[in-house]
Amino acid sequence: MTSLRLHAKGPISEGLTVSLTAAMQQHLRARRLRQHTPFLLFNSHDGAFSAIRTSQNTAVILKRVAQSWNTPSLRLYIPMVKPKNVSLILTKATELGVTEFQPIVTQHTQVSTMNIERLEGACKEAVEQSERFTLPKIYPPMPLMQCLDVALQPILVALERTVAPSTSLSPACTSVLVGPEGGFSQEEKTVLQSHPLCHTFSLGPAILRAETAAICAVYHLQAHQHFNRDCTSEE
Repeated sequence: MTSLRLHAKGPISEGLTVSLTAAMQQHLRARRLRQHTPFLLFNSHDGAFSAIRTSQNTAVILKRVAQSWNTPSLRLYIPMVKPKNVSLILTKATELGVTEFQPIVTQHTQVSTMNIERLEGACKEAVEQSERFTLPKIYPPMPLMQCLDVALQPILVALERTVAPSTSLSPACTSVLVGPEGGFSQEEKTVLQSHPLCHTFSLGPAILRAETAAICAVYHLQAHQHFNRDCTSEE
């Protein structure tokens, strides 16, 4: 069985003939998959199915090979940075299991627009590669202070070059926030360090690129979540 996995937008089931999108056809050409060579089609509801290409733009679904499973909720508040950098953040964070991306606008933000459709495509490819079933959601950019105003769950905030206190998080914390190129302004740091839902932690003495900081912060939260689950299971 080929390792190629392609996400299907519509429902899929055994025996169904489906139309292949232009993007799917491009992937098949890139992998040089000929007619009747098997590959996988999947979505978040139906699971993964083996399929064979019957023509240039159609495929027949054979049988289910895996049930779908939901990725645990994990939101990443990401800075507005250069397109290639934000694409890297979303791709790697999707591989790590992030389910929601909320772009933020801060006082040091230098990028004013974001191509959501292109970024959704990058996330879809990361889902296909990492064997996830659910596509992450990408929300329109929002000012940092507005994000804090509407937040309902605790947020783990990554700060550079700060002596942040040891973070004591509840297992309910499923959100991470990282700053832009140049970091948060002093005013923003003051708000973040005093906000009741924000739990700050230090990324160390080095100045990290935004994409590096995002990956480190996501890993930090996941390590905390795994630790809490392990402790709970031992009780």
